Amino acid sequence: MLPMVIILEPLSECMVIGACAAWSASFLFHWEPLAFYLVHILVWFLSDWILLSIVQNGTLPFKRFDFIIGWLFRECSGPYLFLLAVLDPTIKWRNRVFRLSWGGIAQEIKPRIKC
Repeated sequence: MLPMVIILEPLSECMVIGACAAWSASFLFHWEPLAFYLVHILVWFLSDWILLSIVQNGTLPFKRFDFIIGWLFRECSGPYLFLLAVLDPTIKWRNRVFRLSWGGIAQEIKPRIKC
């Protein structure tokens, strides 16, 4: 991994940047942080829904409730999965194991032979 990716990647997530923006709006403009955070999440959700509708070029093949559940799961689990990837940079692919090094290079880890 690259150091700047580790620092900046979490800031692109909806929940993290929403919390930072809510704190900033509260500090700078004395706005209610919870209301700002909820509006931020609503706008982000609607933007994702509209963009997906545009990309699909028509009606979506699932219900809005299904999208809400999937969207919330993805947005809430994103920072957790990123943290797991930073703390344990091993990749298991097929029957081989790789380790992610600095610079994004994956190197194969040879299995240890037990006697």
